[in-house]
Amino acid sequence: MFLQNRMNPAATADPTQKTMMTWMPVIFTFMFLKTPAGLVLYWLTSSIISASLQMGLRRHFESA
Repeated sequence: MFLQNRMNPAATADPTQKTMMTWMPVIFTFMFLKTPAGLVLYWLTSSIISASLQMGLRRHFESA
């Protein structure tokens, strides 16, 4: 999730939103500490797949 936030371009120059997006992965980590392992595994897998797709699409469109 942290990697995905860093890969996205800054949509706005609002410092409050930028700070919130920086702290969001930390907040989600503490939220998921007490959840079932299956949910955490789903969240991790989804994040990895999304980041991989985003990197692949970025490379594809930069080379085009």
